[in-house]
Amino acid sequence: MAMIEPSSRSSARWGIFLSFALALMASCAPAAAPTGARSGDAAAAQAPARPSRVVIGNGGDVGRLSSKLDVKTSTFASEIRFLANSPLVVIDPQGTAHPRLAAELPSRDNGTWIVNPDGTMATTWKIRQNAVWHDGRPVNAKDFVLAYTVYTDERVEMIDRNPERLMSGVEAVDDKTFVIRWKQSYPWANELRDGQLEPLPEHLVGRLYEAGDVGAFENAPLWTSTDYVGTGPYRLVSWDRGTELTFRAFDNYYLGRPKIDEVVIKVSMDMNAMAANLLAGAMDATVSLTLTQQAGAEIRGQWDRTGEGRLVYDAAWFRNIQVQLEPSRVRPAALLDVRVRRALEHTIDRVSIAEVLSGGNAPAIETVMGPSHPLKARTYDAIAKYPFDRARAAALLQEVGWNKRGEALVGANGEQLALELRIPALSDNETEARIISNDWSQLGIDVSQLVYNQRSVDREYGATFPGLNQTAFRLDLPTELFRLTSTECAVPDDGYFGRNRGCWANADYDRAVRTAITSLDREERSAATIQALKVLSEELPVLHTSYSVDNIAVRKGLIGPGTIWPAQRGHTWNIHEWRWES
Repeated sequence: MAMIEPSSRSSARWGIFLSFALALMASCAPAAAPTGARSGDAAAAQAPARPSRVVIGNGGDVGRLSSKLDVKTSTFASEIRFLANSPLVVIDPQGTAHPRLAAELPSRDNGTWIVNPDGTMATTWKIRQNAVWHDGRPVNAKDFVLAYTVYTDERVEMIDRNPERLMSGVEAVDDKTFVIRWKQSYPWANELRDGQLEPLPEHLVGRLYEAGDVGAFENAPLWTSTDYVGTGPYRLVSWDRGTELTFRAFDNYYLGRPKIDEVVIKVSMDMNAMAANLLAGAMDATVSLTLTQQAGAEIRGQWDRTGEGRLVYDAAWFRNIQVQLEPSRVRPAALLDVRVRRALEHTIDRVSIAEVLSGGNAPAIETVMGPSHPLKARTYDAIAKYPFDRARAAALLQEVGWNKRGEALVGANGEQLALELRIPALSDNETEARIISNDWSQLGIDVSQLVYNQRSVDREYGATFPGLNQTAFRLDLPTELFRLTSTECAVPDDGYFGRNRGCWANADYDRAVRTAITSLDREERSAATIQALKVLSEELPVLHTSYSVDNIAVRKGLIGPGTIWPAQRGHTWNIHEWRWES
């Protein structure tokens, strides 16, 4: 609790600074209606309608516009890719799947989803008849055959080979129909969403890939320039790397021409500048984690007074601290003892963190599950609990041989317990880390904080942290639990692509997750998900810290942005429907 008061003062200072910056910007900027809004005076009412435009603030750029080939992807990449690409299926905010590029969802009732006695399956997909690439060529079943071949080619760098690794083949039936053969059961085989078997333009890159020069294929200008040809509602017309992307509405989009003519994505990691520009009228919306919790609170306060817009809140992320458990990397080795990890968990004041970071918009986290998840109550009854308790933490550490000597926690050799905590540069991360580090320091632990720019480091650096690493992943259960299985250990042989960066391995957890993501029986999947979370809570390869709330700012008059289902990455999933209110 000791850090709440300093953090509150920091928040107040930030608010004063932001208010001053906003006042200065407002005094220098000409008065103007919102970017896409219409003036209310009589002259404007008689003028012809002007092209509509929306400016969106996004906290990061994209590496490649193709979802699966973007090996340098970030949290913010999906917000950009949804403009240029179309998945087969999208999930609405209530969790219901809808066909997007697909004409319909495969179904066991209509015979397009077949489950064989041995667990193998086949799903038949039909592509919308009017679906075309940005160059006018029809989207063809061969585009999906090529996509499967590329996505399962170990020579091609891939950020994620799921669920393609579960497939045994993709076959074209005719120009608009293809069949996916599955090696095993997969409960979401009829809900392939963003980043899952998205098509590749066979007519543009098929021969390049077949030539066998993987480097030439991966580095083709098509993926990283305005040459990009996708299937989405917008086409890229300009790209200033790390600063701005401009998209124009695609007239022949299969769901009808988008209602907004031009979308500009403003890219910046400076969250304070994003907030200031938004309030000064230079942007119309923000997406994903672009706004910090403190910035969100400041904007909400001002917009509540002025009526200029609204904030939408999404508790869609599980914030945690990964623990390095690979013996060849870990320092200190004390982290390999689960009692040390449990002591650290007992000394994380999750209630205070929630109050400071979310301003009351998210509860204190208890498990790796969203606050409104239907399995929340059953999960809470099953998992191990770690209330904030310094005395219990000290007792656990004493069991391992760590005792307080003066202000330091020392081992039998008299050496102080020292931990390095790596923190991706972001004010919310740093605020949370200060609270946690302060409480660990009161136990006598020497905590060093290393802030780094996660977009400027390589995968090896990201995977080889010696002690603790702060991170977050979406509350998309049970599929996100796969990232902590032993097969996802980040090792040199796979270019450190594995998402289990601490290389935790637990056979019981692996079995439970395998059932949770493969069983076709809903109750069996639910029970396995709860069992996996129980093991996770007992072994603590990651320390629970907080829910991270997406603060989605929406200027008055802009219709479309809202909450999302955790499995649906990207608040721009329905960008073709966004519009300015008349």
